Amino acid sequence: MSKLEDLKKELKEHWKRTEKERKHTHSGILYKKFLKNNGVDIKTNIRII
Repeated sequence: MSKLEDLKKELKEHWKRTEKERKHTHSGILYKKFLKNNGVDIKTNIRII
């Protein structure tokens, strides 16, 4: 079990370290464009009417 717990911990740390990079990937940029084109404020994720 210790090995499994270590792997889970490593994955969580890796996920936190790479969060910034994931936001700037191609899919992240496309998602922001999608929200913007559908009238959603990107910073607050609130739909603009």
